[in-house]
Amino acid sequence: VNLKDYSTASGYSGTNTPAKSIDASDSTYWESNTTTNTWLQIDLGGSFAVTGIILTESVQRITSFKIQYYNGSSWVDIVSDGTIGTTAVAYIFDQTIRAQLFRLLVATASANPRIDEFEIYYDDLTSFYYMSLNSKATNFGVRGYYEII
Repeated sequence: VNLKDYSTASGYSGTNTPAKSIDASDSTYWESNTTTNTWLQIDLGGSFAVTGIILTESVQRITSFKIQYYNGSSWVDIVSDGTIGTTAVAYIFDQTIRAQLFRLLVATASANPRIDEFEIYYDDLTSFYYMSLNSKATNFGVRGYYEII
């Protein structure tokens, strides 16, 4: 599956398209064209059992966000957090979430938010569903373990 065809967003600035959030390049990123209620969505092309997500934001702009999945009828919150920071951050779930669509919903940002990489994992953080050519997140901090209710 070429996931570059499966990334969409509520909008983007200039040439910083959603596909650039999954291209494994240190020099590219998705950038929104607005600072509030903007989203970046990844379609896995089928339903997968996901156990974690890693987000990379090299320039801290996001001030509040949610990670969500689509359950077939509505978006369900997995994580609600403040900033991502300037390094990769891992969100590990206590159980798998089987879904096809995942998104980052940015509620607020100090400037147009940008995401360098959006990686979705299954099983554990060593085996990931192809979100980029290689995982950029070789040095990341685990923000927390999230209980799925």
